[in-house]
Amino acid sequence: MSVVVNTRNRPEHLNMVLKALSRQTGVTGGFEVIIVDDGSDCDLAPIVDGCSAADVRLIRQPPLGYTVARNAGLRAASGAVVLCLDDDVLFSDDLVSEHLRGHRRDGADVVVGDRFNTYMHRPFSDANQRAQDDALDGDWSGIKKLTRPDYYASRTFKVFDLDPGGLPAPWLCFVTRNVSFRRADALRVGAFDEGFTRWGVDDVELGLRLHLAGARYQYRPRAAVHHLETPIAPTKLEALTVSLDYFAQKHPGIEPIAFREFVFGRMALEELCASARSRRIVTFDVRENLTWFRTQR
Repeated sequence: MSVVVNTRNRPEHLNMVLKALSRQTGVTGGFEVIIVDDGSDCDLAPIVDGCSAADVRLIRQPPLGYTVARNAGLRAASGAVVLCLDDDVLFSDDLVSEHLRGHRRDGADVVVGDRFNTYMHRPFSDANQRAQDDALDGDWSGIKKLTRPDYYASRTFKVFDLDPGGLPAPWLCFVTRNVSFRRADALRVGAFDEGFTRWGVDDVELGLRLHLAGARYQYRPRAAVHHLETPIAPTKLEALTVSLDYFAQKHPGIEPIAFREFVFGRMALEELCASARSRRIVTFDVRENLTWFRTQR
């Protein structure tokens, strides 16, 4: 297993992630950690060097963006399975073993873990730091008081209620905040597309290519991360629109069209799945009690 974390100018967040990784248990054969520094202004080496996990590497590059950094980590990885995590997530000591269990025991090619959002005004104040340290020691009571389910995750994970393998749209859940996959599969389908130069969709798009290549998905609720939420940048919606346009240009099929309609709240999840099955846009006459997503919430 290779754990890949991309980061830029967030030493305190990265330190939190490395603390959580150093406390992982039940991982037969161990795992490596690859930190890709995408052009930080500060020196992250002391934080990485201070991590007690056995095998940690730091890769530095100019600020080239999300997808270039993800590919740098993917190509540097030596593990057969790669787990992608954000640099601002907190998790229990069985995260890595839960992901590996999905691959080794159950034969999944892609494992998607649960995601929660934790809201802290000053995440590294003394009180909030204590709550994080308590969580790492097994007491999540302080964190849970500040936490709610991730909105996008709570909508899209319902594909696994509709079908155990998430068919026909498990790729909706391929989010690099917490997803693992077979390295060889990702390289075989072309890795992350560096044509995505703005925020969003690049991970979902790789998930789609893996799905189209026959990857078997599994949802593991126990493999959960808590994301330290920050205010949404006003430019993110514009960036998302640019990424959705690129997604549609690259894939002439129904998926990008249905995904855009879903993301902007014009199509329910159940309609997206029906559209993916029939290869044409499907809307239901009765649209009550369906699963809707709202970008502006």
